[in-house]
Order: sequence, then structure tokens, then C-alpha cells
Amino acid sequence: MFAGGVERLAGEDLAGLWVGGDGLVARVLAALRSGRGLIVAGRAGPPPCIHDATTAANPIVVNHAPEHLSAMPRTCVNHPLELDTPKSLVLTAFLIGNNHTYWGDFHLLKNEDAMEYECFQMLTMGAGCSIGDQLHPRGGLSDATYDLIGRVYSQVEALEPYTLDTDTMADMAVMTPEREWNMDSALSDSLIGANRMLTELGCQFDIIDPDMDFTRYGLIVLPDEIVSSPELQRKLLDYVHGGGKVVGTYMSMDNGCDETNPLYGNRMLGGSYWDRDFIMPNDEVGARLPKEEFVMYERGARVRTAGSRVLLDSVEPYFNREGKYFCSHLHAPSAGRVGFPAATRYGDVVYFSHPLFRIYKDFAPSWVKAVFADVLDLLMPRQLVRKDDGHTVSGLEVQLRRSGSRNSLMLHCLYYPCKKSAANLYTIDEKVPLFDQRVRVYAGDAEIESVRAVRQGEVISERDYTVADGYVDLNIPKIDGYEIIELSLK
Repeated sequence: MFAGGVERLAGEDLAGLWVGGDGLVARVLAALRSGRGLIVAGRAGPPPCIHDATTAANPIVVNHAPEHLSAMPRTCVNHPLELDTPKSLVLTAFLIGNNHTYWGDFHLLKNEDAMEYECFQMLTMGAGCSIGDQLHPRGGLSDATYDLIGRVYSQVEALEPYTLDTDTMADMAVMTPEREWNMDSALSDSLIGANRMLTELGCQFDIIDPDMDFTRYGLIVLPDEIVSSPELQRKLLDYVHGGGKVVGTYMSMDNGCDETNPLYGNRMLGGSYWDRDFIMPNDEVGARLPKEEFVMYERGARVRTAGSRVLLDSVEPYFNREGKYFCSHLHAPSAGRVGFPAATRYGDVVYFSHPLFRIYKDFAPSWVKAVFADVLDLLMPRQLVRKDDGHTVSGLEVQLRRSGSRNSLMLHCLYYPCKKSAANLYTIDEKVPLFDQRVRVYAGDAEIESVRAVRQGEVISERDYTVADGYVDLNIPKIDGYEIIELSLK
């Protein structure tokens, strides 16, 4: 459907489009080439594919409408939405919906702060923006909805000089356990937990699969459930021998037999005896924690060192709270007996015997994040971005990108608090400005010419940043939801 300067295709013309649909595609592309926007009415599921270099500059709104309003032939369904740029680079346009709950909402107005957050988050990752709307069967558009989209897109447009043609900067990678995907698959709890934890720590990371190039990264995280294979084991060992670092947790790369694991330097003995046990921080791992037991909320694994050294001890409970054994409401306390290793180090490989990331996804204990952060510091003392724990909120998302055309580093800073006001969903409905957030950015030998807060339109004075040992230590005066800090290089 087209309206407001965009060609309108009448609803009655759409019913028979599964036959001879190519004629409509030609009309759609002709409308785009003439400089007008496009609204695609498509079947539920992945968005249809419009792939034409001459249309890349025009807005595309994908609509999941009732089936009789499908405006693309079957051959275009189940493809990602891709736009060719003039430089023949393929950019994926992330799709969000104009909905408050889920796809299928009619007659609503999305929270403007939520739409801002979702679009700005796309920019932090170097992606294009696409907002999906559900069209009424009568073909009428909501003026309020498109006023809302226009207000958000006007902000996106103003930032294009700073967001187009930039490159990601990542010194770490998280391996996804979802190499095989089918319609019955669900997003991995461990991957969700790893993404949350590393994002809160300010880590610059990509999510990769086992077939990708490992050598681009200084460290690879194997979260909880990465299935071992001879090919992946050889690739990881070659990566480590070439100077790479690895952190593995729980059953990742467990070969399923009582043998020495060549990656971890441990004998892998299967699941723990204990439903819940504890870890004991020390001066190397958990250095800023009190030196007393901390509970691990999910069952770990049993390992014995076979060449590795123990970094962190586990401590056993009195018993599992079951059968005739009873204590309190959840679990028995520590018995004070040292158990199997909770963390080991074998060269540049660290192994945690608990499912750290599933625990963090389910319970978010601060001590789990603290011990993982200490291990990152052991393996990678120079990280691209570091947050100052005492002066930076954990919810601040930071993404570092490089702009070759502007010869600068772009630090994207994003903070929109997510609330649980409703029983059925989380919401974003307000911006809370942050002041004096401290972040360290590694620039190496590059010299800094100036530092600027792009959205505020202000130069950050030299009293608010220092340069030493390759790092730029920033005090960001204000972040009102979203800010880009441009570090111009000489």
C-alpha cells in the first residue's frame, strides 16, 4: 500500500498476486527508483526481500499483513531484507516492529523511547534501520504512527555522517552453540547470559560460529554448551598455539569420556554431585570480593587437574536438600570442605566448571561477573574498552567503531533503562540522563586531535580526558539516552 507521496496499490489488486506477481515487483521497484518510499505487505514470518541497488536510498517499511494482502511472490518469502549500497557492500537492515507487545498489535502507539532505543542500538552495531508496521485490511495508515517513525528517523538521518561506512572493532568473540538451527530451536540461555555479561562489562565482541576465522580475535569465549568435535578441537588448539586466548565453561568442549582434555589440561568427570555448591574467592580471581563462600545457583561439573593449575576452588555443601536431608528454604550451607576445582588455567586457556552464563542469565549474581572479569584481566590486560566500575553504570552499552573517512574512533554510548512494570513484558518508556560516566578507550600509538560529543554538539575539554599508556580515559559529561563520542585522530 502506498500513501502520502508514495504510490498506492489498491487492496483488491493484491488478492491474486501469487500468480504473475513479477509484474507487481516491477511496479514496486519502479516506484522506488523514482525516489518514493515503499511499504511492503508481506506474509507473517521473515520479511520479504527487496534487492535492488537503485533503491537503496529510499525508505522501506515492511508490513506483515493478512494473507490476502501479500504483495510479493512466494519466491521472495523467507529471505533477509538486504540493501546493496553504491559500494556494493551488503548491509543487513535490522527489523523492529511498531508494536507494544508482539507482532499482531493493531491500534497502538509504540513508546517513543523504546523505538529510539531499538533504532539507536542498530546504529551502534553498524546496521541499517527498518521499522515494520501492520497494515489495516482497508489500507489506511495511522498518521500518529508515521509521525512517530518520522521523529525517530530524523534523528537517525542526522547521525548518518558519523554512522555510515564505519567498521566494527572487536577484540573478543563469543561462540554460539546454535550452529544447527531448525524451527524447534530456541535461543540459547547460555548465549543470552554471555551477551548480557560481556555487554555490561563493556567488552567489544562478535558472536561467531566454529567455521569463522578465529585469528581476528585475541580471546574466544566458549559458553557452557559448545559441542566438541575433532575439527573444532584442532582449530582451537591451533588458535591457542598461535597466541589466542580461550575461556571455556561447564560442558563446552567436553569429549564425554574420562580422559585428559587437551584444551583445558583437565580430566572431565561428568556432572557435579551437588545441586548447588560454592566458590571461594582469592587474591587472583574474585580479588575484590570478600574472602568467603559464594553460592553457585546451578549444578556444575567435576574435573581433576592434569597439567593445569587451580585458579579458584569450589566448596562443598553439607548435603543436597532432598529426601531426608533438609535445611532452610533453598539449599544447605557450606560445609567448609574444598571440592573439585571451580576454575583452572592451562597456559592461555581458562576453564570454569560451572555454567557461568546460564547462571547469569537466570540469576545475575554480581560475584559471577566479578570472577569472570578477573579472568579476562588475567588473559587480556589490554582490552579495547573498559568501564570504570565505580563511575559507570552496568546498563550503559558501549560499542567502539572506526570511521576511515573521518579518521576517527566512534564510541557509541546507549542507556535506556528497561522496566518490569507489567506482568507480561518489559518496557522502555523513559530516558534517564547519565552524567560523568568514565570509560577507557584503547587508541594504541594513535594521537588524539580532539574529542567531541556528537549529539550534544560540544567539544569535550581536555580536562575531561587524559591520554596515557595507549588509553584515552574519558569522563563523558552527559549521555541523554544515546551519545556518540568522536575521537578524532591526527
